Amino acid sequence: MLAARTQKSTQEIQSIIEELQAQSGLANDSMQVSLDMLSRNNELAHQANQALVGITESVADINDSNTQVATAAEQQSQVTQDINRNVVNMSELVNQNVAGISQSASASSELSKLAEKQKEQLSFFKL
Repeated sequence: MLAARTQKSTQEIQSIIEELQAQSGLANDSMQVSLDMLSRNNELAHQANQALVGITESVADINDSNTQVATAAEQQSQVTQDINRNVVNMSELVNQNVAGISQSASASSELSKLAEKQKEQLSFFKL
């Protein structure tokens, strides 16, 4: 009876050990899957980081381009203002020339009238 009990206990212990070994194998497999997933996640995180670095560099390039465009627009605005000022100055000069020409024409007309009048007055004195 003691031998039977010992054999039964040994079988139970053997069964428990086999179950523990099976569970240990499953735990080991699960840990390996977790390690594989962690490795893949690490790889994906690295790729995401590289993508974010690329995006950051692109945004910096865009900011630089925007600054250049803004600077060029400011310069063009200043040139446009200079051109506008020059056109206004030219318009004023043209107006002054027109006024001068009008005065010259008026003076010329007046001189012509005076010359005619003088000619009439001198026609009384014939040689």
